[in-house]
Amino acid sequence: MQSWYKELRQICLLTLGFQCCNCVSAAERKTLVANTLEYPPYEYTNDHGHASGLAIEIIDEVFKQIDNYNIRYEFYPWKRAVLHTQRGEADILFNAGVSDARKLWGNYANSVLINQTYVLFKRQDSNIAFKPDFSGFHQYSIAIKRGYLYGTGPFRQALDTGKFGAISISSSTQQSVKKLLHRRVDLFVGDYTPTMYAIRRAKLESVIDIVQDDTGNAVVLTWPTYLLFSKQTVPIELVQQVTQVLDEMKQSGRYQQIVERYTQGISMPQDAAPH
Repeated sequence: MQSWYKELRQICLLTLGFQCCNCVSAAERKTLVANTLEYPPYEYTNDHGHASGLAIEIIDEVFKQIDNYNIRYEFYPWKRAVLHTQRGEADILFNAGVSDARKLWGNYANSVLINQTYVLFKRQDSNIAFKPDFSGFHQYSIAIKRGYLYGTGPFRQALDTGKFGAISISSSTQQSVKKLLHRRVDLFVGDYTPTMYAIRRAKLESVIDIVQDDTGNAVVLTWPTYLLFSKQTVPIELVQQVTQVLDEMKQSGRYQQIVERYTQGISMPQDAAPH
């Protein structure tokens, strides 16, 4: 009887020990706050109130391979998301373009998260044609997104040197679409995949078109975006680990599987360079 009691007591102690270990392990896991703007199908809040989308699934897949970290997603207007990460109030800014200013306070994972392809959108009844040097665009007004960089190439230069008649700042794709349809602007620039996603959901394919040249070229710029980690809160070793895991996902084909699932049915415009 005593032997049986001792065995039972040992089993109980072992079980309690395992439970305690699990509690400690859970307590040691650090939650990283990853923030960005709502930008379906890349990232958005689904009908159940959870973060979802192409970028969300890629990031979740990355951190499944890395021990001791949980991710909590928060959505803000883009400029506010940038400031949160710059101040160390958030740990990760994602879908972030590279700039020297951001490198002062953040470390980029050295593997592209999403390549964005930007085109110009117009009303279907407009005869505006695309010109790579944007000559003659001084008669057109354009809507651009607040806080976006738009690279350093011809389009950015056209914005900076006054080649457009007027520039209107929008906080969202939906706002740019409304400005276009209400004839407050002649054009707006948008990342092709999420903009077409929004246009199709609103059933506006018959009234909004892409600006192209005579050969069908429509691409204004291609823009790689990354995971950007706050230097105040995230060790560089973790950034390097994320880079490695993301590269491995691309080599294994897992990354492309996720991308294709979210972009199915959205064909890329002509001359969109593969990345």
